[in-house]
Amino acid sequence: MNTVLLVPDRQRRLRQGVERDWAGRDDTITVVIGVSNRVDDKLANTIKSVREQTHPASLISIIVVDYNNTSENSTRIAAFCDRFGASHVRVCDGKRWNKSRCYNIVIRRATSKFLMSCDADILLAPNYLATAIDSLRQSPLSVVYSQCLDLPQEASTEVLSWHVGGRVEDINRFLCLASPRSSGGMNQGISVSYTCYYRYVHGYDEFYEEWGCEDTDLQNRFLWLGLDLVSIKDKTFYLHQWHEKHASLDQDLVRLALERNELYLRKSRSVVRNGEEWGEPGMSVELSPCGGM
Repeated sequence: MNTVLLVPDRQRRLRQGVERDWAGRDDTITVVIGVSNRVDDKLANTIKSVREQTHPASLISIIVVDYNNTSENSTRIAAFCDRFGASHVRVCDGKRWNKSRCYNIVIRRATSKFLMSCDADILLAPNYLATAIDSLRQSPLSVVYSQCLDLPQEASTEVLSWHVGGRVEDINRFLCLASPRSSGGMNQGISVSYTCYYRYVHGYDEFYEEWGCEDTDLQNRFLWLGLDLVSIKDKTFYLHQWHEKHASLDQDLVRLALERNELYLRKSRSVVRNGEEWGEPGMSVELSPCGGM
């Protein structure tokens, strides 16, 4: 049956579920950040910017998924997490980089009201989470996005040191240096919504490996599910910290992965993906204590 015909019924059930399970409860949120062997000051900046939010810190769980990192990088991730009050999930399954599986490990287990899927090279404006959650209160059947603002290479030295004694006010100053990646207000890579919606669709599609299309795919599936896509770019912002694109990857492998993923994206139309084993890493997982899982 055409998935569009099922949208009204899905919307009704989703609204009933949100009202039944979450009305009147605290606005807890899990922020999941995945990283695989690209561990540097950008990650520390990201975690700090989440911890510096105006939304109550007691309601924010930051979970960094350490996906097949070297022992040295894992130690560094753990140090960043300890410093800024984040939780550290170490996954050692020996597989290729798979953002979908990496993030699904948290999505499947998260118990918070809301969830944010965040990259490891982002600086959030201090009011980002509060603004996103306010938008979701007003429009429960929605997913919140914003515009991606890229910081220039020449600002890297100053920006990278922000986590060492930098002030929250500095992020507004960095904003003056940034430029929009595109005119659109809904960059797919950073999303916020009710956790139950991510779980309903079984998270990211774990077919996607290496790089490309998994964020677009998830946004499409949220839309087919019957959710509205909402931009908050006029009320807040986030900044993307500069880095060389695919700097540590074999460019031929990147090209082949993109071709494979783009072909799959074009022909995939279902809302729910993965099997019952979705979000299971397959081998070793080490969890530090956290409130979001």
